[in-house]
Amino acid sequence: MKNIATGALLGVLVAMTGCQSMDGMHDGDGTHMMKAKMSDAQILSVLHTANMGEISQGQIAVQKAQRADVRNFAQRMVSEHTDNDQKGKALLASANMAPQNNHLSMKLQKDSNDVVMKLNKADAKDFDKTYMESQVKVHKMVLETIDKKLIPNAQHPDLRNHLTMTRAAVAMHLQMAEQLVDSLK
Repeated sequence: MKNIATGALLGVLVAMTGCQSMDGMHDGDGTHMMKAKMSDAQILSVLHTANMGEISQGQIAVQKAQRADVRNFAQRMVSEHTDNDQKGKALLASANMAPQNNHLSMKLQKDSNDVVMKLNKADAKDFDKTYMESQVKVHKMVLETIDKKLIPNAQHPDLRNHLTMTRAAVAMHLQMAEQLVDSLK
């Protein structure tokens, strides 16, 4: 019965996504920002892009990390972001919706590609520090994005719940990454 109710609610969500718009504006430092309106399909695209970035960066770190605690953190990022991405895909599937690329998801993809390139070029002696510092930066940015752009714009209750749980996990990942950075000093 819950699946039927969820399906019905997600059907309404699909209808609502066509009514959403994404307008751009510039903030004080000239960077492009999203106005308050993002569709749930756009939000899920941002979340998917963030998850895929964490997975690809984590896979590199699992192979290249020198310290076991950094390698364990990387494996945890791969596992937890894979799980989070599967949950996002399930939300999309139950709503018969496809993710919609947008300025924010494309920026995240570019940023992730830059980090991957940096990690691939990092020397073994510098790798752990490079990876963990990038994890602090990325998790801070994702946490801010969830707080300021994704949760406020999420329409469907299941998506809001998913984002709330994701936010808690990202905050925990940030704390863990900060502790590991401190231990590398």
